[in-house]
Amino acid sequence: MSKFSFRKYVPGDDDEINRLYFEVTGRQRTAEQYRWQWHEAPGGTGEIWLIEAEEKSGEAKIIGHHGIMPIRFSSGALNLLAGKTENTMVHPAYRPKILYPKYERHFLSEYENKFDLLFSTTGPSAALRLRRALGYKADKRWNHYAWALNPGALTSIFASGFSHKSNSHLAIGAVKLANIGTSFLRLLKFRTGSSLKTLPLACLSSSDAMCHPFFACFWGSVRKEYVLTPTRDREDLAWRFWKNPYATYVTLICEGHHEGDAYAIVRDCGNSVFTLDDIVCSPPTKHFLLKVLESVCVWVDEHGGNVLKFSSTSDAFLPSQSFSEFKFENIYESFPLNRVRKNKDQFMLRRITNSLCAQEEWFVTPIVFEGR
Repeated sequence: MSKFSFRKYVPGDDDEINRLYFEVTGRQRTAEQYRWQWHEAPGGTGEIWLIEAEEKSGEAKIIGHHGIMPIRFSSGALNLLAGKTENTMVHPAYRPKILYPKYERHFLSEYENKFDLLFSTTGPSAALRLRRALGYKADKRWNHYAWALNPGALTSIFASGFSHKSNSHLAIGAVKLANIGTSFLRLLKFRTGSSLKTLPLACLSSSDAMCHPFFACFWGSVRKEYVLTPTRDREDLAWRFWKNPYATYVTLICEGHHEGDAYAIVRDCGNSVFTLDDIVCSPPTKHFLLKVLESVCVWVDEHGGNVLKFSSTSDAFLPSQSFSEFKFENIYESFPLNRVRKNKDQFMLRRITNSLCAQEEWFVTPIVFEGR
């Protein structure tokens, strides 16, 4: 019978962690991608705990990983540090041989006092049940949107779903067929912005965004208007988006307009599907937010997008509530996707360790996701 032990990460574990990551997920992760996620965030190096099994040779093999990504948060003028659970994994061959919950319970006792709050975005149901048992609250639901910008929206979602599932001939053929349908439907010349008075948006590449003066003081001037939310200082945005080794983002800014200032960060995911990965406006009123969102949709449509995807939570903060009132159709809630989509009831689990933020509502965008 194998002997199991646990310990904290030490430099030099990276290759073995990536080996385990591949064996569990089937995805290759480069050394650069690993460093970016776990060692280069403005919040500091992640809390990484490892489970080891002793081999017959006497050598220790990493068979389990539990990680907490440190994410800088703010609540008005208050600076906070959040920890996001990520990459909790045990090698399939060892799952029946260990009682994993006792390990995470111990890890939590070691790191929880280092953070003001902890959260899990999504995850396997077993992990979420465990965190509820550890005191995480599950009272805020995820709201997912796929706003249809053109008649080809449904075929774009269809193609996107197939392209992420398989490389089989059937899947490849389905994607090609869906893309043909998407191209045909766009020939209808329907334009999202044809009847909208949009805001002027400047389009920035990642390199331009990192040095643009807009971000030198934007968050410092608007953070007082926001509840508990990830910090958007230049270095936070640069790490999460502009230096991200997994994806290329476009940053759209509305600056100096009489209604306010805003930015949005979008990504082309292929198959005419774009994602909105972050949006912040000042003032954070429903009217201005929805106007910024309309302008982003027009930009996406003009750059070949049929769908703009976004996620937020059911928090009571006004911008969070406003997304469900957007004028474009959310095709996730329409037939046939409303009948076939799985995991409709997802919750964002949270554990507060600092009483200063115990009663706060949150403002959540996909900036809290893994960024892969």
